[in-house]
Amino acid sequence: MYNYGLTKAEGTAKIFIHIHKCLKSHFILFVVMMNKLSTNRNLILKPLLQALKQIDSGGKYAEIEGLDKKIDEISKQEQAIVGLYTRNILEPARFHEKQNSLQAELARLRDKKRILQGGVLNEKTVVTETDELYKYLNKNGGILEEFDDALFIRFVSGIVVVSSIEIGFNLKNGLCLRERIAR
Repeated sequence: MYNYGLTKAEGTAKIFIHIHKCLKSHFILFVVMMNKLSTNRNLILKPLLQALKQIDSGGKYAEIEGLDKKIDEISKQEQAIVGLYTRNILEPARFHEKQNSLQAELARLRDKKRILQGGVLNEKTVVTETDELYKYLNKNGGILEEFDDALFIRFVSGIVVVSSIEIGFNLKNGLCLRERIAR
């Protein structure tokens, strides 16, 4: 690491000042972005929210229920072959072959169920976050005058540097809204 003739404290101070300037510009861009979103909420968020609410998660719920039934059936089959094996009706080689096959199928079905459940939960989160953002903007409808850290924490999941002149605010509802950095 190079110190360029600076003491550790001076170097740390310069880094802190640089970070502070960058964050300050990001804070200003957040205010600009929220003001634009507030002004255009009925053009952006309202149609998005309506479309999200129309997404058919019912098909996923039915598929999850079907997977639960298959998992129960396979679990019963596994219990049955264990019973046959313990009563010496089923040979060890055949038992292990069948048990391995059933366990592999169970693992596959459980993985598929977990993925579907994650998708359903993600859809609910996106709808909820979009709804809460829309309600906030409708309730407060005005323009932000200054940075509000509670508001930032509530609705922003991260900041992405798109280019040297543009950053994106990743919102918790999945949107990434970009703002240009004024030079």
